[in-house]
Amino acid sequence: MTRRSGWTLRPRLVCALIGAALLGCAEGTGPTVDVPATPHFAKWNAANGSPQFTAVGQSPFGELDIFDPPFRAVSIDPTLDRYAVSFWGVRGQEREVYIKYLAPNGTWQTYIEFEVTAPIKRPDGSTIAVGDSILITISVDPVDFVVQLEPSGIHFDPNRPTELEFHYEGADPDFNGDGVVDDEDEYIERELLGVWYQEGVINPWGVIDSDHDLEDKEFELELEHFSGYAVSW
Repeated sequence: MTRRSGWTLRPRLVCALIGAALLGCAEGTGPTVDVPATPHFAKWNAANGSPQFTAVGQSPFGELDIFDPPFRAVSIDPTLDRYAVSFWGVRGQEREVYIKYLAPNGTWQTYIEFEVTAPIKRPDGSTIAVGDSILITISVDPVDFVVQLEPSGIHFDPNRPTELEFHYEGADPDFNGDGVVDDEDEYIERELLGVWYQEGVINPWGVIDSDHDLEDKEFELELEHFSGYAVSW
């Protein structure tokens, strides 16, 4: 997974602070966009029907065993009828999981790329020894571009952070939900769209630093702990 450069600031930007941490920047000549005080989640394109998901994974020993709730073994390319999968993360062993969605052309396209190498502490604060494991669960939302990573409270080595990639090519391009795809949606995607996070359902959403590849329609970020994450603006 390759880190990419972030957004490039342009002159004459008018910035408005939203939520607790987001700076939404607008060019003086850009369209007028009402920036929400709470996250406006990117949504799966309803024109393509309800999304179908699969999951595959790799470990140093080949194909990764993936489980779905209630943690029964499934085939290497399972359909996520419960929209969640689990696997064993092992300290010192790189594990990669790919959650894919069925595109309108009938091919499986990547939605989430998730790479875990160095979990160091369990939610109770106990140390995870090298070679020891912890069960990790990824849940996906069939409506919004929201992913929940569990268990909350797990921590990773900051020198070997967990990497997460969101691919949002399957999102509805009408980002502001006004029924028409126009220059306002293009502006939202280019200038305002980002990754938000939420630590527990009772806490507010905030913005986390991420790299936006506009051409490939993806975000990449590094994690030191687990939360809920969303492509939003």
